[in-house]
Amino acid sequence: NPSKLVGDYNNPILKPEAASIVRRLGELARSGEAYPDPSNQCRPYAPPFTFAMQLGMQMLQAKDHITFLYNQDDQVRRVWLNRKHPDKVTPTPMGESVGHYEGDTLVVETTNFTDRTSFRGSDQNLRVIERLTRPDADTLMYEFTIDDPTAFSAPWTARFPMMRSTEQMYEYACHEGNFGLLDILKGARFDEREGKNK
Repeated sequence: NPSKLVGDYNNPILKPEAASIVRRLGELARSGEAYPDPSNQCRPYAPPFTFAMQLGMQMLQAKDHITFLYNQDDQVRRVWLNRKHPDKVTPTPMGESVGHYEGDTLVVETTNFTDRTSFRGSDQNLRVIERLTRPDADTLMYEFTIDDPTAFSAPWTARFPMMRSTEQMYEYACHEGNFGLLDILKGARFDEREGKNK
């Protein structure tokens, strides 16, 4: 459950420019206007949101890579093991991930995001370090460190447990603007009743 996050997740130290972006997105969400959130447009989330959403995930390990299958938006993420980031790679919204094991802990470094990647005001300079450890058979401890000098005055870290589920997994379906549009309209009608849109 992301509400069990440990660390400075909700209030990381933002630089003024990034803080203004986060503030503006909050204002747009409260005003009932459409705003550029991946969930409103059925776009994939970048790490660490791929884990933080916790709508179901499966890991498949091969000799030279690990594949993460996320239920949300049917996302597939490949982490190459025991190799460096390539010298030339095309940036993507989810970045490019390489990993290695430190004992029983999988450590993943993701870089090469696009300038449209936004994690609380971050951009293509975002670097995410993820650590996954299994303290017991039914728990996966997920820890991530965010490092982006564009948005944050210092790197910061958070962690939370993910629990194995034996419940029925239902297919995730996203229709652009589906619930987001409904909520936007509800917010606009509420503001009209309160006289805020005059």
